Amino acid sequence: MRCKYSCQHRYNIHPQKSTLIKTERTKTNHQHHTISLGESPKQQEQQTTHLGIIRAAKYETKLNIQEHISVARRTLYTLIAVGLNGQEGLNPRTAYKIYQAYVIPRLLYGLEILPLNSTQMTELKQFHLKTLRCFQSLPIRTATAAVYMLLGALPIEAEMHKRQLSLLYSILASENTKLENLIERQMTVNAGNSDSFFSRIQEILKYYNLPTVSEFKDQLPSKMQKKKDINRTIANKWSTILQEEMKEKSTLKRCNTQMLKIHETHPVWKTLPPLTYEVKKANIKARPLTGTYLLQEHFQRFTGNT
Repeated sequence: MRCKYSCQHRYNIHPQKSTLIKTERTKTNHQHHTISLGESPKQQEQQTTHLGIIRAAKYETKLNIQEHISVARRTLYTLIAVGLNGQEGLNPRTAYKIYQAYVIPRLLYGLEILPLNSTQMTELKQFHLKTLRCFQSLPIRTATAAVYMLLGALPIEAEMHKRQLSLLYSILASENTKLENLIERQMTVNAGNSDSFFSRIQEILKYYNLPTVSEFKDQLPSKMQKKKDINRTIANKWSTILQEEMKEKSTLKRCNTQMLKIHETHPVWKTLPPLTYEVKKANIKARPLTGTYLLQEHFQRFTGNT
């Protein structure tokens, strides 16, 4: 049938470059039939890659997460030569800009369409957090909120939300009739289905107090205005969340939380000259700010001596 359809619409399906994957999610007792592409029978495969996304019969999302983290890690390794290696390298502010431009796009490519669970998001979060901590040469015990706010960096969840909202805008701005029909169908049939993109996007819009999909479609802003509004809304939301989290941490009592915001770097990194020894000095300054510099009082507390 597929071969006949392609012939009618004047395009060819290459038999060697085509892969057959069984996507049936429920167990059935039906007899398996041989599927042919033209005169060539096709064997079922466990997985393949299409447009950079792994398509698999089982554990599709898990495989994509592992592959994307692996690609992002290899990208980081290739950037070590330009100084992306923590204490001996660049200003953390510059390192983060390079990370934003080269690593995050490869880490999150295509993941906005996949239904990620909490475990998979945790894997992405750990990689993201570990990288930002390495740029600033901060120890593992550093509060998570401080790692983000000193650089003005967004958590990986927020980076994912930006891409999902951008995809939503692209779909709504499209004049394709089939896409419009698909939106209406998905909004009606899969309203409570967590595997549906539109169900997840409704939760994201609600989380950031943004208009619903229907309201968004009726008053669609320009692309630049949309980008500006979404970035500002996400930054304000996470600035508030992380500031509140920092206030609850006793180790961050020396850090002025009111001056820390998303997209705004702390002066300890912002005023740093591009010199290696200055980076090392700034790393020491960042330790008292984050409550990770061991003082005499800490030694006394640990040893029990007065």
